[in-house]
Amino acid sequence: LAPLIALCRERGVPVLVDGAHALGQTALNLTRLDADFFVSNCHKWLCNPKGCAFLWVKKQWRETGGHKLSPYVVSHGTGAGFLSDFIWDGCRDYSPVLAMLSTLQCWEAIGADRARDYMHNTLAAAVQLLLNIWGTGTLV
Repeated sequence: LAPLIALCRERGVPVLVDGAHALGQTALNLTRLDADFFVSNCHKWLCNPKGCAFLWVKKQWRETGGHKLSPYVVSHGTGAGFLSDFIWDGCRDYSPVLAMLSTLQCWEAIGADRARDYMHNTLAAAVQLLLNIWGTGTLV
C-alpha cells in the first residue's frame, strides 16, 4: 500500500483504506501506514461478535475547520466532540462493542503472533486438503 498512498499524497488525494480483513490477520501500524482514513470490522480474523467495527481518522480530518469529517446520522452525541459525534448514532445493540475488551484480552493472553500463526497454518492445511480431494492446484 505504501507506494499507492505516496502517489495519492503527491497528488493531494485523501486516502481511505478498507482493511476489512486486516484486524487479527496482520500486525497494523496505522501511523506508519499514513492513510487519512482506515476502516475495518472486528468480527472476521479478530473474532469479536458481529456488529463492531472502527473508523480511524487522521487528526487533520477530526479537527474543526477545513475538511472536518462528520457523520450522516446525528444523535444526542452530536456536538460533544469527534468520538461522540460518531459513537452514539441511534438505537443499536452495543454489546459487540462492549465485548471488544474481552476479545482484546483474549488476544493478549494467547499472543497475537501465535494466534495469527495458528489461523494461517489451519487455512493452509484446509487448502491442501481441498486441493488433494479435488485433484487440482492453486493458480499461484
